[in-house]
Amino acid sequence: MIRHFALAILTLVLCSAGALAAPIEAPIYKTTLLRLPEPATTLAVGNTSIASIALHDDQTVLITGHLAGTTNMLALNEAGQVVYVADIHVAASDENALRVFRNTRRESYNCAPDCVANPEPGDDKDWFDDMNDEINKERVSLTPRN
Repeated sequence: MIRHFALAILTLVLCSAGALAAPIEAPIYKTTLLRLPEPATTLAVGNTSIASIALHDDQTVLITGHLAGTTNMLALNEAGQVVYVADIHVAASDENALRVFRNTRRESYNCAPDCVANPEPGDDKDWFDDMNDEINKERVSLTPRN
């Protein structure tokens, strides 16, 4: 009897905590689409440095990977109840990736279709810093000025 009561309480707690979903795989610098099982009005992400999330409509979430790592997300309905919970795993996509090793140094490139520098954590520090400086200079030159 106590066992059945405990099982009923556990089931109630798990159901009220929202749908615990399988982990979401999100490549770095790409957006992944997620359909929620129920309408939601509020989203929360554990670490915005790893991934960002946006509610497109009440059942569609856009997840963008920023840095390799794991974080989590919650979706709440209008009443503030959790309707969806999932971990988000962000990793570099190896599609079109080229890594050049020179002894202990590594340089990363994205080759789609031409190869361009794509600095990643783990690359040679000097090369990584130089490439990021170049990328930032290019961004600044492309920023509209008033």
